[in-house]
Amino acid sequence: MTAPSDVYLPTDATERAQFPMFDGLLGYFPAALAWVSRCSKVGNDQHNAGEPLHWAMDKSTDHRNKIVKHLLDAGADDTDGIPHSVKVAWRALALAQEDLMARKGAPLPHNATQAPKPPAEPARIATAAEIEAYDQWQAKDRSGATLLIGDTVRIVDPSHDDVLCGFGKGSFGKIAGRSTDTKMVMVQDLWKPNTRWFNSKQLEWVRP
Repeated sequence: MTAPSDVYLPTDATERAQFPMFDGLLGYFPAALAWVSRCSKVGNDQHNAGEPLHWAMDKSTDHRNKIVKHLLDAGADDTDGIPHSVKVAWRALALAQEDLMARKGAPLPHNATQAPKPPAEPARIATAAEIEAYDQWQAKDRSGATLLIGDTVRIVDPSHDDVLCGFGKGSFGKIAGRSTDTKMVMVQDLWKPNTRWFNSKQLEWVRP
């Protein structure tokens, strides 16, 4: 089943019937969903004080660890009065939304924002030494143990956990570090403050 990239649900009537959002969502969890909306409001007041209600996705990360944290305290309220069980649900929904965006082509929610991409560096004329160094650097087809700090790479074989962390197949990043045995490299996402260790065989060097 596929859905257009600018809608949340399929437009085909038969396929859409497989998503009973009232009967299978609101009809199942009315109290829980009401409290999830309350959790969103409390979080917005804390992290985006004075701004209209919205999910600032770059301010809300590490969902899996936060789910475990709140699971350990489930059955009690947090200091802001929101039940920890509700915060588990909120984090689980956030994790699912980001997963669907990364792997299933779901669009950015209309009430969510992402950090803008950093502006491109201003162009300048390269020096002769820089051009010579660049030519030598470009000529070398780096992979595996020959990847260098600062190299741009493409994720070609992500694991399920990699995808959940925002590093889907085709994602780009820069090499930010290496393990002592050189078999693992730390990849920094180009647009978000995300880093993750990868086996160098999962990566493809991107020629500049």
